[in-house]
Amino acid sequence: MTHRRLMLVIVSLSLLMAAVACMSPSTPPPTSTTPATLVPTQTSGQPTLILPTPGTLGPTPTTLPAPTSGGTTTGGSTGGTTTGGTIGGGVQPTQVPSRVNVAAGATFTNLTGTLAARQTASYILNIGANQLIDVSVETASPAQLEIVGADGSPLKTTMSEGAFFRGTVPKTQDYIVRVLAGDQPITYSLNIVIPQRVTFAPGATSTVKKGAVQANSQFHFVINLQANQVLDVSLDPQQGDKLIVYGADGNVLQSGMGDFPAFRGAVPTAQDYIVTVAAADKPVNFTANFIVPRRIMFASGATSASIDDTLDPYTARHYVFNAKQGQQLDVTITPDKSGKMSIYGIDGTVLWSGMGEGTHFTGTIPVSQDYFVVFQTGDAKVTYKLTVTIK
Repeated sequence: MTHRRLMLVIVSLSLLMAAVACMSPSTPPPTSTTPATLVPTQTSGQPTLILPTPGTLGPTPTTLPAPTSGGTTTGGSTGGTTTGGTIGGGVQPTQVPSRVNVAAGATFTNLTGTLAARQTASYILNIGANQLIDVSVETASPAQLEIVGADGSPLKTTMSEGAFFRGTVPKTQDYIVRVLAGDQPITYSLNIVIPQRVTFAPGATSTVKKGAVQANSQFHFVINLQANQVLDVSLDPQQGDKLIVYGADGNVLQSGMGDFPAFRGAVPTAQDYIVTVAAADKPVNFTANFIVPRRIMFASGATSASIDDTLDPYTARHYVFNAKQGQQLDVTITPDKSGKMSIYGIDGTVLWSGMGEGTHFTGTIPVSQDYFVVFQTGDAKVTYKLTVTIK
């Protein structure tokens, strides 16, 4: 009996364990494979368990195009490079701009290259304050030009039309010149002119500049003049070169279409004027003689004007006045015979040659125009008075 009861208890326990097993799940619950992160909260000061939100992966990395080489250069510069900036949007590779070193004694350099669509070639120039520069891009396809100082100040932006800039820089620093291609690839020629500025010693009215120009090339000067001032420039030797004269505003005074090694005339407006020596098919060493005479002005209603001046030995001073045809002219420099005096019109008409004729002239004006008076000293310093009378 006892044995039978024991068997019943064992069977009952077995049935109970089977029932419990049927009530349990067949697989374990899922667990997160992402580790939790503890971040502090501002309310309790205790760390709070923050689980990552499913599906919030970071942005997919974007692969940028590999840098491409920019335009190649000639004329004393290293190869062109590309840099940031676009025309009409798009991504551009960035490289270090090329520094341009203009050859010693030269005033012009030419840089050539090719660019893919929407690419940029950049060059660095170091330019002194108040220096005039003339930069232009020649290309068959549309392109833009941008010039900006190292300090961020713009000289030429892509907002202004044309791939061309002419003007003076405000301060001494590096300037970055960029050629920007449009929607099409380009082959370009970048022309950079940095003319040599002509200045005069205090009180002087003339100066001499020497230079050299290669065959079929050019040398450039720049001179600042006031309205109605007369500029007289001549070259020596007078064969093989010709002169081109134009204002910074583009107003051409002498085009260079003829073989003219000289220019003489009054300028119309106050501005910088570029004087270009253009060589033919042979290189030339030249001397450029610049004369800007001092204009003699008459007081309102006056017929005579005088200037007191002092001149060192073996030097010359130039003056200019305007007279009308048929007027009577009297020019006197005192003390008499203290030097040589010559008088000639802007057209070359000579009234007084200065060949030992003294320093007093009286005569009738043959043509209405400007006339030069030139006084040249000998071996002694001279203090003198110039008097011009026109009736």
